[in-house]
Amino acid sequence: MNIALFTYITGIATILGLFLQIKDVFPQHRETRKIVIFTILGVFIGTLIGSFQSINLTLAVPLSGLHLLVGAIIVVLFFVLVAAAVTSDNQKRDHLLGASFGIGFLLCITLFGVFLSQSPPMTPDKITNDELLLLSDSNREKGNFEKSIYFLERVKGNLSSGDPRSEILKGKISELKKMQIGDKK
Repeated sequence: MNIALFTYITGIATILGLFLQIKDVFPQHRETRKIVIFTILGVFIGTLIGSFQSINLTLAVPLSGLHLLVGAIIVVLFFVLVAAAVTSDNQKRDHLLGASFGIGFLLCITLFGVFLSQSPPMTPDKITNDELLLLSDSNREKGNFEKSIYFLERVKGNLSSGDPRSEILKGKISELKKMQIGDKK
């Protein structure tokens, strides 16, 4: 996170807030505005001191938009449940609990999306040559010579030209082709 940019933004927000407080633009929101301005002023002073001391803020967990969405849904769910617990009107409580079930369902769907995005993709390009050789051997034992040949061809394609292992693989492939022909007769 770029602390200098954050310091500039909070500094500008503090100046605008102080201007609004001095001019008393919204008199009905005077107390709320005062709390917000003091909070922004505190954040500005903290980031200003941090930038003078060359403090670098790094988060251990990389945040993505999906993580922030899950956090926001959890916060909304919490407030809806608190509102349902505090209200004395039974009809309003039932509506809030119904809304909390809907929000909980949305949270489950979103968490499922987070877990899917976190799981590594299973692409054949990520399979190593050793794994391809194991797959080839496994298919050979099962009598599935076509797939065994396919995996050996993939390994051979991954090798550089002039690699002595490609000759060995050619021999194994021709042996499997002979077995395949003998198997079909």
